[in-house]
Amino acid sequence: MHKKIKVAVIGSDNFLYTSKLVHYLSDIPRIDLHLITLVSKNEENKKGNIKVHNIKVLKPSNLTSLFRLPSIKHKIMKINPDIVHVIQQLDYSMVAASLQDRYPTLLTVVGIISREYKFSTNYRSIRGIYHHIYTSLIGKRIERYVISKIPSIIVESRYNRDIVSQMTHSKIYVVPNGIEFRIIQGIQPDLNRKVDIFSIGKLHPGKGIDLLIKAGSIVAKLIPNFSLAIAGKGWQEHALKDLVNKLHMQNRIKFLGFISEEEKFKYFKTCKIVVVPSRWDFSPITICEAMACGKPVVASTATNSEILKDGETGFLFESENIEDLVSKISTLLQNDELRRKMGQTAVETAKECDWSRIAKRTVEVYREVIADFHDRKAKDAQKRKRRL
Repeated sequence: MHKKIKVAVIGSDNFLYTSKLVHYLSDIPRIDLHLITLVSKNEENKKGNIKVHNIKVLKPSNLTSLFRLPSIKHKIMKINPDIVHVIQQLDYSMVAASLQDRYPTLLTVVGIISREYKFSTNYRSIRGIYHHIYTSLIGKRIERYVISKIPSIIVESRYNRDIVSQMTHSKIYVVPNGIEFRIIQGIQPDLNRKVDIFSIGKLHPGKGIDLLIKAGSIVAKLIPNFSLAIAGKGWQEHALKDLVNKLHMQNRIKFLGFISEEEKFKYFKTCKIVVVPSRWDFSPITICEAMACGKPVVASTATNSEILKDGETGFLFESENIEDLVSKISTLLQNDELRRKMGQTAVETAKECDWSRIAKRTVEVYREVIADFHDRKAKDAQKRKRRL
């Protein structure tokens, strides 16, 4: 029987990845789980098997969290965990980097800020300008520092491992993002939400929705009654709606705005295909969610996805190549049998990303990181002894 592990997870409980991971980790026997997060009030409470440590800030943000680093460090030392696991938050990661000689530390990288901010920043707003200044002057440096310092890192795909390995000599584990496969299977389709194509994401240039709209205007000439639904909010929304009007596609393309998780899956279940046209993305979970709903996915090569098998569970198209995107969309919409076969294969493939499996794999990583840490400590002690 494995020894019980005390785990301190540091991250935002509002971040879906963090909340789902700790929830499923808490179901695994012999895991003493602690979650440290920044909120508007100081308190400690329990959520099932999870002990939550809330550290007060007036308003959680990049700068305010930096000022609370000593409090986070103090909380970790009070918990005295067997391992510290930081979920992406780069300011939190500074604490983990400073404690790496005291505790085994692990960082999950769910994005590369230095690449993404160029696509997602709205330079016409004060908030966007602030984000640009913070990221270019501080954020990128923190990112590179913590990725280079923390000895063990989790990424979601082998492609992402190759990107991160350019910034560090740390040991990198590949553990995919998770989905709640069984829950998804229980959601029933809603015929009132029936469309040809469904796409969801933040409305900014990095997500490539403008490419999909332009491709849709061409597909509409080939396929009668073609329809496209776009879910999400973002600073590019007005420009995208103007583009739809310019292309005279108001009757074919619908903007849904923000929708709930349940609504999202109802659209996944009732659409014919899902399109992820990103210019840059760090393995979007949308692909696996759509596949779990039995839908073939058309995604750009910039999504860096491994779960999507080109020609088996959908198609990859060359990033920003509208002609290629039109070709892949048209092929699927005009072939019911191909969509059915790809959808069946997609469901079986998506099972690999069920959160229960991801949590178990994460615990395996914990045990390996802890063992490596103590091996290094023992070797360092032997070296010091020989010097004496």
